[in-house]
Amino acid sequence: MAVAFVSHAPSPGNFAAWEGEVTDLIAEALDASYSDAQGVVEAQPLCMQLAWSMGMSVQEAAAKILADATSAA
Repeated sequence: MAVAFVSHAPSPGNFAAWEGEVTDLIAEALDASYSDAQGVVEAQPLCMQLAWSMGMSVQEAAAKILADATSAA
């Protein structure tokens, strides 16, 4: 059975800007540098793609990334 993802992304065609905002929130939440937050984001590529394709807000995506990152640790 194939699974189809329907994109309802917040800013269609602007994944890079959305990802940057997610990274900013993660840096703030962790009281970390932007580059450290990028490492957290880059370690969760599937989660980021799913969050984007599901139309999650920046806040929802950051919370999901942080939850997934801490459960993997």
